[in-house]
Amino acid sequence: MAHNINFNLTTGKHSFFSVQEKAWHGLGTIVENYPTSKEAIEFAGLNYTVEKRQLFTYDLLI
Repeated sequence: MAHNINFNLTTGKHSFFSVQEKAWHGLGTIVENYPTSKEAIEFAGLNYTVEKRQLFTYDLLI
């Protein structure tokens, strides 16, 4: 079964963490104590910057 966990090429780690024990797939960071929301985002490698940009679409006339 595939784990489908994102591999971050910048950090060289999978975007996953668990508390006190390794998950079945053996990937990610293991931490001792339950983290705050902010810490969880950082442990999982999801602390990237999000930018808002305008979206442009084209209408196709058929």
